[in-house]
Amino acid sequence: MMIMMMLLLQLFAIIVFGCISSQGWEKDRCRYNNDGNACGFGTVVGVMAFCGLIVLLVVDALFENISGVQHRKYAVIGDMGFSGQR
Repeated sequence: MMIMMMLLLQLFAIIVFGCISSQGWEKDRCRYNNDGNACGFGTVVGVMAFCGLIVLLVVDALFENISGVQHRKYAVIGDMGFSGQR
């Protein structure tokens, strides 16, 4: 179930990145209040979400092969931190 949710979130990250990068700019001006930072921020958030989810999917796939308890702890803490869970 967790893998399916991560794949769905990757799809949303691609949609956010695609929408802002393809439709956010009009004649070298950002559509969002004519502020280039708004378009840049949206693009960065989309790319970071996509890359972060790829890393989390790889860690989740290799989690059973992680032998050290300390490394598993770091993997779980990183997953929870990136996901925004408490």
